[in-house]
Amino acid sequence: MRRGSVSLIQSNVFRVFEQWALGIHHGPAGSVLVTGMNGEVVHRDSALVEQRRWQAHAGSVNALRVVDGQVWTGGGDGLVKVWAWPSLMSVAVYTGPKKPVTSLFFERSEVIAQTYERAAYVWSLAEPGAAPRKIPKVAALAQTGTGWLGCPKTGSKAGDIGALATFDVEAGQFGEALFDDGFAAWSLQTVKGRGVLAFGTDLRACFEGLVSTVRERGQQENLARDLEARSEQLLSRNTANNMDRIVKDLG
Repeated sequence: MRRGSVSLIQSNVFRVFEQWALGIHHGPAGSVLVTGMNGEVVHRDSALVEQRRWQAHAGSVNALRVVDGQVWTGGGDGLVKVWAWPSLMSVAVYTGPKKPVTSLFFERSEVIAQTYERAAYVWSLAEPGAAPRKIPKVAALAQTGTGWLGCPKTGSKAGDIGALATFDVEAGQFGEALFDDGFAAWSLQTVKGRGVLAFGTDLRACFEGLVSTVRERGQQENLARDLEARSEQLLSRNTANNMDRIVKDLG
């Protein structure tokens, strides 16, 4: 991994809500979707002209993803909702978290929501009514093309965040830290195909470029374990053969 500081420059401004706009997202069919603190999502066309808006949550709309032509939202009400496009009918609701949903991810047949309580919840896509699996103590989470990265929650205070590290969603465990200096992040944002933009607890915005991948490291570790296991098998087999030979010689 390599890390470098970046600066962000404001280029234009337009008002969407009286209160805060929380996110700007690429929507279906070239649309732009803006999520708001008031629970609304605003649909704008490619020229940023407003087309319509709808009330998505009873609370802020903190997360939005477009998957297979459907719009997924995560809200301050702790719900994950699925909206058909272009009708905007609610077609599924995932429940379980008691705190606001802050991020949404998809892994194979599962949807994963990170929440304000610094935890992640995992549902089967096919079972929106089922209780989710909870992964506690997840302060920040990002999904890359080669695996997962995250920062653990290390204490009760907001700033108690551990070093950026690899993360195993299935096991719910953090792995090795990416940097020797213990760099930790408040939030992580994946830049598709390039790396992760991290907003550090040291108030710096940094970019983690993917040089060696998590998957490659995992494959190397698996290969090493396989070689070790095979070596032990060969050693045991040779030891057994030698013992048989010794017994025959003694006999």
